Amino acid sequence: LRALQAPTENPTGSGTTTGRWFAAALVASLVLGLALVLHYPQRSEQGIAQQIADEVANNHMKMRPLEVSTADLATARAFFTELDFSPTRSVGFDKQGSIMLGGRYCSIRGTAAAQFRYAGSNKQTYTLYQTLYDRQIFGALPRIEQGEQPLIRHSRGLEVSIWVEKGLLMARVTPGGE
Repeated sequence: LRALQAPTENPTGSGTTTGRWFAAALVASLVLGLALVLHYPQRSEQGIAQQIADEVANNHMKMRPLEVSTADLATARAFFTELDFSPTRSVGFDKQGSIMLGGRYCSIRGTAAAQFRYAGSNKQTYTLYQTLYDRQIFGALPRIEQGEQPLIRHSRGLEVSIWVEKGLLMARVTPGGE
């Protein structure tokens, strides 16, 4: 029995070298895997932000008819009864001289949202989107209430600002990157 339990010797002595190479390859694989795992969420969240920008830019370009025409947020709020949140005035949407034209239902990444259309003093149309913020769906996004700046993305020649405010994901589409 002791003869079976005795370590076998490699007459060439290459067993220790092979073992070292295997251990080094294993450590390198673990380090590479850890680096990818730690880096992937950031890249994935950046991709999600661009997907949001692409989706809201496409919605902006379609100019579908408004479902409620009003310049009053309270009136628009009363219309959006099918949402799980109440649309709110955003401090991140600071287009001086813009007038709300109304709103309509839409979605962002499959989540029900409110789309508000504004006419600027320069005769251009701006769009503000609001939906409940869920990090699992939308990834990590800046919170302007904590002093963070909105993400800026470009899609279809439009500038899209994305941020979280009052528990809502906000996305502002600005024509021509203004």
